[in-house]
Amino acid sequence: MSIKFSLFILILSCALGCSAQINSAFSSQCGQVDKVRGPLAEEAANGNFHVRRVEISGNATIRHREFVKRLTGVNEGDIFSIQSLEKAVHRIAKMKQIYPITMRDVELRLDRNSRDVDILICVRERIRK
Repeated sequence: MSIKFSLFILILSCALGCSAQINSAFSSQCGQVDKVRGPLAEEAANGNFHVRRVEISGNATIRHREFVKRLTGVNEGDIFSIQSLEKAVHRIAKMKQIYPITMRDVELRLDRNSRDVDILICVRERIRK
């Protein structure tokens, strides 16, 4: 996805109420396979990387603070820990408003120069009745 196209979509979505978030730093398909995410997580944990950004994708109606409450240990500025990320994913998976998630629904991006890690957590909301 080109940056111009991403900006166009972002501006268009904000004109329609900012219900969608587009971030060209992450792939259009959400999540990573274990053999990609695992080594990145190990490198981030062993290298004392800091969490730069935590993003929730797929959320349209759930308040952001509902996710933030469950992200203890992986807040922006914290030192990255695999155990803290796994616990946060487990807590988010228990939310009744979304379908259960696993570590497969998490995507990591490392910035080795600044020793930061960006975390994308992909969710799917349940249909309200």
